[in-house]
Amino acid sequence: AALNSIDMEHQLQVMLDRDFSVQSVPIIVANILVGPLLQLMPLFAQCLQATGILVLSGLLEDQVDQIRRCYGGHFVEQQCVVSEGWVRMVWQKS
Repeated sequence: AALNSIDMEHQLQVMLDRDFSVQSVPIIVANILVGPLLQLMPLFAQCLQATGILVLSGLLEDQVDQIRRCYGGHFVEQQCVVSEGWVRMVWQKS
């Protein structure tokens, strides 16, 4: 954050589930397992601002179709990058 001049107190929030509160945000980055990503889709859709960006990583290649089925109704896929079997997907709220 410091290298990119990001004010941690006002521009970036990192939250564990016990600290989470629903709020409107322009971007969500989630690097977690596919199960929680599937469960959290409604919450991500609720919290992400209109045209906000959602970055999902920590996925395996064979899990991409599951994520597409789950997220496709609320988000538009912008990018899917595979590297050594791991996947990063970028979505925009529709």
